[in-house]
Amino acid sequence: MMLEGSDRLSYELTLMSFASNIHDAHVVFSSTDYHNRLEQFDHIFGRYVAPVRVTEAEGHLVVDKQIFISRRYEHTLMPGDIVLEINGINIDEVVADMLQYVSYPNEEKALFFLANFFMILRQHSADAPMEFKVLRDGVELMAEAQAVNRQSHAHSFFSPPTSIHQRLENNIGLINPSRIQAGDIPVIMEYFADTNGLIVDLRQNTSGGSSILQLAEYLVEETQLFIRIAVPSQATPGVFVDFSRNYSGGFRGQCAYAFLYKNNVVVLINEGTLSVREFQAMSLRNGSNVTVMGSNSIGANGNITRLPLPGGVTMRFSGLGVFTPEGGQTQRIGLSPDIRVERTVAGIRDGRDELLEAAIQHLTGNPFPR
Repeated sequence: MMLEGSDRLSYELTLMSFASNIHDAHVVFSSTDYHNRLEQFDHIFGRYVAPVRVTEAEGHLVVDKQIFISRRYEHTLMPGDIVLEINGINIDEVVADMLQYVSYPNEEKALFFLANFFMILRQHSADAPMEFKVLRDGVELMAEAQAVNRQSHAHSFFSPPTSIHQRLENNIGLINPSRIQAGDIPVIMEYFADTNGLIVDLRQNTSGGSSILQLAEYLVEETQLFIRIAVPSQATPGVFVDFSRNYSGGFRGQCAYAFLYKNNVVVLINEGTLSVREFQAMSLRNGSNVTVMGSNSIGANGNITRLPLPGGVTMRFSGLGVFTPEGGQTQRIGLSPDIRVERTVAGIRDGRDELLEAAIQHLTGNPFPR
């Protein structure tokens, strides 16, 4: 395939196609021409995207949120619309075409991963509106959207929560780790000391991986193993060694600020829980009063190894093995929740966060069915 390529882009597409067989969500290619995986997708499938955020629900690609960038980009797509076609092409064909260049963990997570990390609704021109066939309330209909430049408006699609913590109804604390910095956890937990329950939302990007790990000192009673890490042998290529074991909790004597939070805690995860967030979830779930709710995480925890390739291309991928304390696999599979809660098309249409609702229900004495 490389020998048959005619230019730089065909060479990089061959590398991406090759790497898709690894099924590692950490895989990213960068080069002097294309700096990240979205830029490479710009050249293949178009840099203009529909001003909506999409996700997977009930096995369908569903419009999740409208992105109102300006009145110029008005559209008729609505939350809860199931996308059937884009510009006359069946969405299944679009997905299959894109997935040949994507290293996704497994078939179950493929659509979510593609929708959330690659902005699937694309075209090459901004001149003509994008045309969609959608299923809305059981009726097929046509919708339009004026495409926007992905590079100019990317921040509109991936905006994090506005606050890192807040009190919800029934005096329940919510932690959004997307902006947590060193020193924030003691302040947050002091504020939440009198709450009736706590929710930690690990469905979003997180900052300060070591900072959020401090939270385990408040939630885990005794020191417990939460992760085993295997490293490649430097002496024998292909051999991995059970090298390190990480523990969480029980270090409050070394942390003057920490106290043991006694009420129930829910940790939210789904396919958007990736890399360091999975590491954090494994640390927190050791608490006896901690329940993990949602769907399986993406399964890409571990470090990022950089492999230099000809032509100034760098490939990033997972270079360590990450296992549960019992030695079970996490990569490509993801972490399994204690209580499974899936998003529904109806819930998206109504603008509900069904997982957050389930967590509140669980913490208010109405245990969510397992």
